[in-house]
Amino acid sequence: MKLTVKRIRQGKDSTLSEIYLNGEFFCYGLEDLVRDEKIKGSTAIPAGTYRLQLNTYGAMNARYKRRFPDMHRGMIEISGIPNFTYVYIHIGNNFGDTAGCLLVGDGYIKDDDGDYILLKSAKAYKRLYAVLVDVVGDVVIELKGEESEEGEEGEGEPVLNSLRDEVVTAITSPHFHHITKKTYENKRNTCRYLRWYFMQCLGVSYAWGLITNRGYGHTGYVGELPDVALARAKEGVVFSN
Repeated sequence: MKLTVKRIRQGKDSTLSEIYLNGEFFCYGLEDLVRDEKIKGSTAIPAGTYRLQLNTYGAMNARYKRRFPDMHRGMIEISGIPNFTYVYIHIGNNFGDTAGCLLVGDGYIKDDDGDYILLKSAKAYKRLYAVLVDVVGDVVIELKGEESEEGEEGEGEPVLNSLRDEVVTAITSPHFHHITKKTYENKRNTCRYLRWYFMQCLGVSYAWGLITNRGYGHTGYVGELPDVALARAKEGVVFSN
């Protein structure tokens, strides 16, 4: 079995990737910045091919055992990386969660600081863990160098000029294949779907910020948010993965 990590975007301090299992897209990945010289805890894994193993020691292993008692049998570790130790595949949303490891998620967005954020990380992790845990010793992982650099406007990350582009670009998850072009063109339905998605996956505060920052207030296309939701948004409440 082979995992392929294809790096596709470089953020300010983060590296976004697509992860393939035996050639089929599985989820997205996030690492620290790719650097020529390693900075401990803040550097992406060097490109190369490595093996996976289970690590049953350490504080993170204990935390995951408590969190997933029916599933967890050890941390999935990427072994044999020169000058790197204890590099795991685990849950997280941004480069602050990586510490040199590989995070997984079912979608991504780009924040205002120019870095990538993974969505639904726990869901993607549990799905990947279930596939790998019984065969982990027979799995190799290949990390490929970045193939598309960030560029000027019009290159790399698309410029978001409309709500439709926001949906297509920011929510890049296979689970959204059923949203048709007709739905994109119907702004009222699209806004309602977008509001529901962000309220479920990112939390009310982020949805509220995204909508208002893009110029779509809580009236008009989107409609009034419930009083409780609005209060949570103003208090900065965010639901984590």
